[in-house]
Amino acid sequence: MERPARWLLIMMCMCLLGGCASHISLGNRLSHPTAVQAWTPRDSAALFERLPQHTGTVITPEQVRLFWRAFPAGDYRFESHYRSADGRSEFGFSVAGLPADPNTFPAVPARDTVLLLHGWGMESSSMLPWALFLAQHDYRTITVDLRNHGRSSRAPMGYGMREARDVNALISQLRAQGEITGSLHVLGVSYGAATALFAAALQPGQIDGVISIASFDNAADAIRGMVPAIRDTPASGLRQALTRRWMQWRYGQVDVDAAIDDASRRLHLDLEQVDTTQAIASASSCVLLVHGARDSWIAPRQAEHLHAASPRSALLMLPEDDHISAPLRLDLLAEPLLAWLSATPPRGQPCPTPLLAPISVTGSTS
Repeated sequence: MERPARWLLIMMCMCLLGGCASHISLGNRLSHPTAVQAWTPRDSAALFERLPQHTGTVITPEQVRLFWRAFPAGDYRFESHYRSADGRSEFGFSVAGLPADPNTFPAVPARDTVLLLHGWGMESSSMLPWALFLAQHDYRTITVDLRNHGRSSRAPMGYGMREARDVNALISQLRAQGEITGSLHVLGVSYGAATALFAAALQPGQIDGVISIASFDNAADAIRGMVPAIRDTPASGLRQALTRRWMQWRYGQVDVDAAIDDASRRLHLDLEQVDTTQAIASASSCVLLVHGARDSWIAPRQAEHLHAASPRSALLMLPEDDHISAPLRLDLLAEPLLAWLSATPPRGQPCPTPLLAPISVTGSTS
């Protein structure tokens, strides 16, 4: 499956900044995301029909219905590649080890389990490359649509705080059903990464390790940086140029602070107080923070603040990557993340430090 990485940029821009020109409309968008699929319906339907999996739903104590999908460990013959040149990047992956009947897939015993949490305005299919890569390396993987996304039900957004309660309820029910094997790690991207940090702090002992890719340290500060950065992102190609001009027309003079206040009122949640630095400081889990040094949406200093708040964290900065490309760099992250996962000790013991392989803008992994 091939997708230009900047296609995700267009979709996320439209999800975040869609609507009319006033700060009220932006406040509404900040409090009510519209989820998009990472792949087209035709692509996703064809692939998911061939994958060994099983799905389910859980109902949380807050009556949020969460849709989840589990993949067994085994040899999927998964391969991915990432290329970047002339300001354009491309990510693709393939699976060549699927039998005609997915029920005959030769699953192997899983060493541990990894729960994967998607970003804002996306849904669980966006985590499929990570899910299959980790499953190929003997981890049982589980993806979930967070509240207000994908097949899960509508509920007030929490920028990670309310979602963390959902995730912990999901974990408890999946454990009771025998769906979690061995230690449990959570890998999240952006909003999903913040959710993972809040979940680890909320219920110590549930989660052994967290891999946080491009998390924010404070929700309001992240919005202040993200809105103008998305609006002013350089365009590459006609479609992106038109999208950028549309956003500049709609949001050129938007009052972001007023939009944050409006979203806070709508959500009955002070976004200024949604602070992941406090969460990571209180978490007993080992945490690996991954961030792109060229991230203009959520500034690298936010990852540095998170790292400084927890002696049980390690920070892996990708010098050439930004908010969109960092989660796609399986070529760079495969080796250090697998090493970190396998070295993560029981809670309370010293946490591992990752090593990053030599940087390349073009790479592949399997």
